[in-house]
Amino acid sequence: MILLFVFLALTVLIAAFLLNLPKATPTNSTPVSTTTLPAVANGTTTNTVTGEPTPTVGTTETDPTTTVATVLPADGVTSTKMTASTASTTAPSKTETTTTAKAATTAKTTAATTKPVTATTTTAKPTATTTTAAAPPFAVREVDGGVEITGINTTSPDGVYTIPASIGGKTVVGIGNGAFYYNTSIKQMTLPDTLEYIGDQAFYHVNGLTSITIPSRVTSLGYNAFTNCANLSSVYIRSTALDLGSGHFSTVYQRSVDLTIYAPPGVITATEAILYWDADYVEWNG
Repeated sequence: MILLFVFLALTVLIAAFLLNLPKATPTNSTPVSTTTLPAVANGTTTNTVTGEPTPTVGTTETDPTTTVATVLPADGVTSTKMTASTASTTAPSKTETTTTAKAATTAKTTAATTKPVTATTTTAKPTATTTTAAAPPFAVREVDGGVEITGINTTSPDGVYTIPASIGGKTVVGIGNGAFYYNTSIKQMTLPDTLEYIGDQAFYHVNGLTSITIPSRVTSLGYNAFTNCANLSSVYIRSTALDLGSGHFSTVYQRSVDLTIYAPPGVITATEAILYWDADYVEWNG
């Protein structure tokens, strides 16, 4: 019994001794802890295991982003090992780039030289004006000694007409046959002193005509020259060589007004005036 007790006691002591022996840790199984070491002003770092400051070489400051790996061996000695060091360069932000570009653009714009504005004087080119000769108010045709009137080209709005002494450089010597036949626009017409004859039915049925003066050079008055002129009330004759007949003026049945003939002595008599046209005669020397 005593021997068994002694054997058990020895066994316990040996077991306790073996338990207290240091165990060898395989190299490939050493635990590694990663610690970020903050930068300190005096160039030292603090060991996270022992709590003691670890001096660093030189005065280089440790970047806050530097990663330090601390290996913990079994013998309690702490080894500090730099495993990674990342140096980062801060790239300019998009806002800074845009601001810089805008600043450069502004600088270029400010430095740009403004071109002076040159005043341009425009000389207006003369415009060629084509003048179309207006047609004469009266239509004419050439005859011996000049031209005779054959009609009206341009109607007068007030019905008042004056035949000139010459048209186109040629003397107006007569009024052709039927020149104003049934014309409704004539209310008053002045004949030129160059006139020598008035054709047949020249003023036939011109009811707007109220008075007419026959120039002194007229020697021929055509048949029915002034007949059927319903409102012709006064005829002034300046010619002394004119031979009048019954067919030159309207009869009492062809007009709506009384007619008076003003003429020099010898051209017409009061008796003839009453007989031909039922008109009054007044001696007149124009």
